[in-house]
Amino acid sequence: MKIIKFRAWDKTEKLWLDVNWWEFWGDPTIEFVQYTGLKDKNGKEIYEGDIVRDYNGNILQVQWAYCWARYMMTYDGVTCQYYLEDYNWNKPDCLSKNMEVIGNIYENPELLKEKP
Repeated sequence: MKIIKFRAWDKTEKLWLDVNWWEFWGDPTIEFVQYTGLKDKNGKEIYEGDIVRDYNGNILQVQWAYCWARYMMTYDGVTCQYYLEDYNWNKPDCLSKNMEVIGNIYENPELLKEKP
């Protein structure tokens, strides 16, 4: 069973809030990002908007693909490189076990400009 949880980014203060989502739901200064249900190779939870280094050294962004209803990995926030959850239908977390979360698009957007 997938755990459903969120974290909240305060766009004004530029910091993560330790709050329950319903406290700020509808507030345009707060952005909620969802937990993918997966962890990286170090056991760190992977959230939408996280920046990861994959098994080939590529630096990618975790993003929700609305049209496919699953998480995808992108270089540019648009072009899907591969899906995080369906790399191997029998083991949906096998790809994440070879990734490392190195930041996120809110605190470290410059990481997306780096090359391996």
